[in-house]
Formats: sequence, structure tokens, C-alpha cells
Amino acid sequence: MSGRTDALAEFVMRLGAIEPLLRVVVPDDSMRLLMTFRGDPERTVLLDFSSHPLRVEVGDPARSANVWVTADGEVMHQVLTERLAAGEAFGRRELLLRGSAVRLAGIIPFLGFAPILYREHLAHRRPAPEEDEMNTVERSDRGGRLSRRERAIHQALNGVAWTAGFGLGVLRYRVLEHLDLFVLLEHMSLGLRAAEAEAAVEPELVARGA
Repeated sequence: MSGRTDALAEFVMRLGAIEPLLRVVVPDDSMRLLMTFRGDPERTVLLDFSSHPLRVEVGDPARSANVWVTADGEVMHQVLTERLAAGEAFGRRELLLRGSAVRLAGIIPFLGFAPILYREHLAHRRPAPEEDEMNTVERSDRGGRLSRRERAIHQALNGVAWTAGFGLGVLRYRVLEHLDLFVLLEHMSLGLRAAEAEAAVEPELVARGA
């Protein structure tokens, strides 16, 4: 896959791997969300929350959906990189939403949660040979081959992340039944944003000789 719409479709497809977290953000078990990214090529991906496990289907399964999100690939890219507010894109009719008001309200937290993951997806996505220079420049060099030390750290962090997730699951489902996982994820997102902002500031300070 190459191009903006393909990168977006790949991102949505990867969300199936974090189904437990995704269901916290989108708790509507009846939602069948069809996302269409217009461009060349046009891509559509269905997230079927009524299926257990979550069903992620590429193609044009429009008849199966009850919520539709449609946007030009470049517009959705701008929304997910937070260069364009979703509300502004909706007001311009560049981001089209269709479905019941209750179900549409359910995807608002998703639009707030997705940008961090989308930026990580772009940072680690391997560009296709024919991909244009603009798309390639937006990626960091972190998508390259990891060193032996980096692989070891990455593997250790995977174990820590699994343990943290398991611990939260035990607290939520066996100890603290009223624990709000969404609030915890919200604070985790705030921490990630703070770290991201700090990392962006450091090179600027070095450039200024601070």
C-alpha cells in the first residue's frame, strides 16, 4: 500500500490489535463504523464492534455499517495529526458523519484518542518506493532497523506494557469494579502528549544554543 489513503487504511486496520483499549474508548457494542478515505485510491475500512472479537474488514461493506465517516484522505490526515480540528472540518463539510446522534457521539472520544496512535503509525510505517517525497519527510527515522540494544529494550518494554495492562485488568474486573479505565487512558494520553511536546522542544533549545 502507498499514498495517504493507504496509510490511513493501514492505521485503522491496526486498531484491531488493541481491541480491549479501543472498546474502552468506543463502548458501543452495536456500532459498525465504516470509514471511507477519498483519494487515489479510495479506501474503506469497517470496524465492527458488534463482533467479538472485533471485526476489521477492508473493502466496501457499506450495508453492514450503522455509522459512516467519510473524508478526503488529506483532510483526515490533517485531523489525525491535529493540524485541523475535527469540528472545523465537519463545519466545512470536509468531514462527513452519518448515523444516529447517540452513535455519532460515541466516536468523539475516538477522534480525541486516535492522533497519538496515528503519529506513531506514520513514524514507524515503511514507505513504499513510489511514495512521494512529502509523505516520506513527515516520518521520523525511527522506522529504520533497530540495533540489538534497542531491540532488547523494546522487548522489555513490551513485557512491562503487558504486565501493566494485566494489572489494570485485574484491578478493574476483580478489585475495583467502578474504576474508570477511560479516565486512566485519558491521563496516559496526557502524559504521552507532555513527553512528545518536551521531546519537540529539546532540539529547538539546542539549535538556539540554550
